Amino acid sequence: MDAEKEVRMKVPTSKDKSGMKVIKWLMDGIELINEWTGRISSFLIPSLMVVVTYEVLMRYLFNRPTIWSLEISQFLFAGFVALGGAYTFLHHGHVHVEILVSRLSERGQAIIRLFSWPLFFLFMIFFLIKMWEMSLESLFAREHSSSLFDPPVYPMKISIAVGVTLMLLQGIMHFFRDLWLAFAGKRFESVKESQ
Repeated sequence: MDAEKEVRMKVPTSKDKSGMKVIKWLMDGIELINEWTGRISSFLIPSLMVVVTYEVLMRYLFNRPTIWSLEISQFLFAGFVALGGAYTFLHHGHVHVEILVSRLSERGQAIIRLFSWPLFFLFMIFFLIKMWEMSLESLFAREHSSSLFDPPVYPMKISIAVGVTLMLLQGIMHFFRDLWLAFAGKRFESVKESQ
């Protein structure tokens, strides 16, 4: 086979703006959503601190424990973790082992990461389907906790499903950037970076 006839990924030039611009805007939009969702969900932590502090004070100083603080703190924490996960993923904050990979070039690292993406997508798609099934079932049934406090459970389940969706979308963005780097040999520029 001639080297000229090899199939290669076409690296868009400045003339190929329309399709690439749409992809760049889409990627920037998803990453902006993940950025702001993470920032907003960070306010759940002070709320969690207030709830736990209130419970400790009521329980140990006044001998009057509350019936609601445990579940509210669990819901706040679940919401924070679920909605903050994509933000952490956006900023490469999740734990990963790079003992051997860190010695490679940026392009080599992207090529190695391409082999791990199928596992990520397999897990996340399964998790996404199950979480949306559970959350919609909970919503339609107007599911409540079985405790004395009896709060609705479906808002927490929906927040987890939304968080998984955002995490999957962020994974697609990282995958696309790795694919671009592996085949084009350079980083994919967002709209902000290319202006």
